[in-house]
Amino acid sequence: MAGKHSLAGNVCPSRLTLCSVHFTGSYIVPSDFCGTDTLTAIASSFCGGSNLTASATSTCTIAATPGIAVVKNCPPTPVARGGLFVFTGTVTNTGNVTLNNVFVVNNAPTNNTPVLGPISLAAGASTNFTGSYIANSDCCAVIDTLTASGQANCTGTLVTNTATAVCPLLISPAITITRVCPAGPVSAGGLFAFSGSVSNAGDVTLTEVFVVSSQPAANTPVLGPFELAPGESQEFSGSYVVVAGVDPSLDTVGASGMDIWQARTVTAKANCSGPVPQSAPPVIGPVSLANGMVTVSWTATPGVTYCLQSKSTLKDSNWTTIPGNVTASDTTASKEDPIGPNAQRVYRVMILQE
Repeated sequence: MAGKHSLAGNVCPSRLTLCSVHFTGSYIVPSDFCGTDTLTAIASSFCGGSNLTASATSTCTIAATPGIAVVKNCPPTPVARGGLFVFTGTVTNTGNVTLNNVFVVNNAPTNNTPVLGPISLAAGASTNFTGSYIANSDCCAVIDTLTASGQANCTGTLVTNTATAVCPLLISPAITITRVCPAGPVSAGGLFAFSGSVSNAGDVTLTEVFVVSSQPAANTPVLGPFELAPGESQEFSGSYVVVAGVDPSLDTVGASGMDIWQARTVTAKANCSGPVPQSAPPVIGPVSLANGMVTVSWTATPGVTYCLQSKSTLKDSNWTTIPGNVTASDTTASKEDPIGPNAQRVYRVMILQE
């Protein structure tokens, strides 16, 4: 354009000048936003006429952190072998974007057994689920792994996580012992030789099996440690010199063993006349937690001394004795354990002295 012109009273510049203006803007990105962002500029001609428009569209990556977590819970009480095993759990969206096609599958009774899905989970949301199948009949625990998966909204990114739990099955550990004595009486100063056998009468392998004699001193070692499979037996023999005032026919041999899955100790005793009745094994009952103090109660026999032991998880191999033995004065006994607010324990009760 050259010279000066006027139109409707407006004066146009002598020449066109190209210029630009920088600008900034902001807004809150909606949750799960997947679209594009379009800016539109509108202006009127300085010299009059129609409005002028222009637009620009861009796709900007929105930072997303998809995540998923899954938890499996064992049944509150052990299930019998070959029984219906019912478990529960929770799957949680731990990321900041919605997850679609959320599935939970189990590797038991076969790989990729469906448990939950497909569902969608918003960021931070969770849902509970339940699954079941027939427990194995030839083992002492159910060990399976849940796998949770989901796809991030917009990107389709796949996230997965797993949870494995060891759930004990209902088992019945038991041990028996027999004692064979000399055919005739043994006088003081003579050698009293005995023999016998110890057997696993339960349905779970026993470890740390020991045989001890009450003579010539309490808990005199005779055999052990060793393992006994269900139905397996082991013979033993021993001897000692009889002292005056002792009736060898009344002394005893004792057997003890611990089941390999729930770490319960079983015991048995016998003398020359056969099995000796003994205290019933302790059974843990109510367990309460208050102000960081756990109180463990169990069935007891008056006059019998017990100790309480603990470990952090079932997989731990070492038990820790909680100081202070308990001698029962009634048919129940209890002991406190200060564990604090953020701890967990597995407990067992041991008979120390009958």
